[in-house]
Amino acid sequence: MGKEQNIADWFKVYGDELYRYARSRVNSAEEAADLVQDTFVSALKQVQNKTEVAHPKAYLYTLLKARVADYYRKAAKAIKLFAEPFESDYFDADGYWLAAGGAIAAHSEALLDDPDFILVFEACKQKLPNATQLILKMKYLDQLSSKEICQELDIAATQYWQLMHRAKLALRKCLGNNWK
Repeated sequence: MGKEQNIADWFKVYGDELYRYARSRVNSAEEAADLVQDTFVSALKQVQNKTEVAHPKAYLYTLLKARVADYYRKAAKAIKLFAEPFESDYFDADGYWLAAGGAIAAHSEALLDDPDFILVFEACKQKLPNATQLILKMKYLDQLSSKEICQELDIAATQYWQLMHRAKLALRKCLGNNWK
C-alpha cells in the first residue's frame, strides 16, 4: 500500500500542475486529463518495480512529456503530407511570394501588443490541427530547433517543414480574413 499511497500523494501535489501543462499542449480538456491519468498509471506501474524516486515532480513531467509526444506522433502521422494546398492565394505562377499587404503587414510590430489582435490570432491558431499547433508551440514557445522537434515527434524533416509551411499559410489566410 505504501507505493500506491506515494502515487496518491503525488497526484494531490502535482496533479493540477501536470494537467495545466498537458492542457497547454493539447486542445482538448479531455485529452489533457487522459494524458495525466496515463502518466499516473504509468508511474504506479513503474514505481511498483522500483525502490525509490528521488525527484517525483521531474519524474512525472518526464512521463507526461513522453505521453504528449506519443499523442502528437500519432496525430502527425495521420496528417496528409501532400494535401491540396491553397498556395495560389500567396504565390505567383513561378512560385514566388506575392507582395505582402494589408493591415497586418503594415503594423506587424505593434500588433503584438494589441489584445484584440492576440484574440484573433489565438482563434486562428485553434483552427489548426493539433499536431501543427504543437509544432508551432515547440518552435516558437519552447524554442526547440527543427532537428529537436523532428526527433521528439519522430517525424521526417520534410514533414516538419511541410507542416510549418502550411501552418504559416493557414494563419496568414485566417488573419487576413478576420483582422481589420
